[in-house]
Amino acid sequence: MKIFPLILTILILVLFVSCQDPSALDATKSITVIHDPNNLPALFEVEPVEIDFGLLHPGKSIIRNVLIRNISNQIVNINEVKGTKFSENYSFSNAQNVFLTPKNSIGDSHSFGIKFESDLPGNYDNLLDWGTYRNPQTKVWAKVASVWAEDVRFDVTSIGNYDLKVFQLINSSDSKATITEFELIDSDGVMINEPVFSVPAEIEPHSVSKNIFITFNPNEVKVFKAKIRIKVIYADSGEHYTDEIIELEGEGIY
Repeated sequence: MKIFPLILTILILVLFVSCQDPSALDATKSITVIHDPNNLPALFEVEPVEIDFGLLHPGKSIIRNVLIRNISNQIVNINEVKGTKFSENYSFSNAQNVFLTPKNSIGDSHSFGIKFESDLPGNYDNLLDWGTYRNPQTKVWAKVASVWAEDVRFDVTSIGNYDLKVFQLINSSDSKATITEFELIDSDGVMINEPVFSVPAEIEPHSVSKNIFITFNPNEVKVFKAKIRIKVIYADSGEHYTDEIIELEGEGIY
């Protein structure tokens, strides 16, 4: 008769163990993840916090300078800086094997350059990869215009004379583009679009617009600056558009 209580005790123990919270068995593992060094606050800061290359023309390159500064009391050694994507479009100079001394000491900061270039239109948003350091999270922004034109530089022109430049808008995309807005912004009133470029104007893929004529008539001795703003909608991308600026510059002399 004493066997029954023994069996009952064993069954109770088995049920107790099987009903335990499974996550409790992984307590040690969870602590390891929580203390992962990559999840700690950033040991260095980046200036600027977000790096904006703006809107570029295809084939053009631009360099932005970046400063990193140690904000900790320990040494920071960055072996490599790279983009998480678009590696063929972003390049880095003076950014490898960076050694930062503790904050407020000589050598606690370092500057390097990031270069962006692309022959193809599109958005090239990126995130910097700091190697073994997950933080800080540094965003990089770049956009290559699908419809664009080279900036216009007029010849040096005497007061009373004029210079005429003719150019076209280039559609580098695979979609038909429609110019919905075309605005010449000139506070001095010395540049004229005649005949007027009328909108809406369609440009076939990998094609150009009709000729655009801009006349420069300086009225004093100085360098004049103006710009043309265009807004573009693409046939297969709904609400997507490019808001592009074309710079104009001319110098008036006697």
